[in-house]
Amino acid sequence: MGHRPVAPVKIGYENTYLYLTICPFTGEGFGAFLPRLNSKCFAWFMAKIQQELTEKGLSQKALFIADGATAHKEELFDKQRIVFEKLPAACPELNGSGQLSSRAFF
Repeated sequence: MGHRPVAPVKIGYENTYLYLTICPFTGEGFGAFLPRLNSKCFAWFMAKIQQELTEKGLSQKALFIADGATAHKEELFDKQRIVFEKLPAACPELNGSGQLSSRAFF
C-alpha cells in the first residue's frame, strides 16, 4: 500500500454567482457568472441589461423583480427604462429559485 505525502493544504471554497434575467413572454434571457454578490457586480449586470434593451430597440419599460438581497439596490436602475419591485420578505412561494429547489429530485 502507498502512503499519503505530507503537503501544505489550503481548505476553502470559491463561489461563483449566476445573475440571470428571463422574459416570461419570449423566453429570451441574459445571464452572467460573476465572482461576488455585491452592488458592484449587480451594477455591472444592470448596465448590461439596459444595454441589451437598447440594442434590441425595446422602448417599453421593463419590470425587474428581485428578492431583498442587499446587492439589489433601487438606485442602480434607470427608472425611465426599468421598474424595480422587491419581493416581500418571508414569501418563498413567490421566489422562483425556492420553487425550483423544492421540486428538485436527487
